[in-house]
Amino acid sequence: NISAKDRIAIEQWPVKTVFRHAYPRLDINVSKMRNHLLKSPFCVHPKTGRVCVPIDAAEAHEFDPFAVPTLPQLMRELDEAERASNDNGGDDVKGGGG
Repeated sequence: NISAKDRIAIEQWPVKTVFRHAYPRLDINVSKMRNHLLKSPFCVHPKTGRVCVPIDAAEAHEFDPFAVPTLPQLMRELDEAERASNDNGGDDVKGGGG
């Protein structure tokens, strides 16, 4: 017979093994330096200029981190939208369309 303590240890073994070997590890700089902290949604990464976007955990396997927008890309898109709005009488941007 297996003791209750051993039964629990056996049941938890797969989870503990995955956690120990596959769970992302944080390095020492994460706790020492603010620029290494996890980012809030929609903030901009200081080196890549990529915007941190929320993802659906159920579809994380389909997430492409290189497909997220960059700050320069968003700035260009906003400039283009503003130019298009000005060409169309100004009602397409900034909530003026009604």
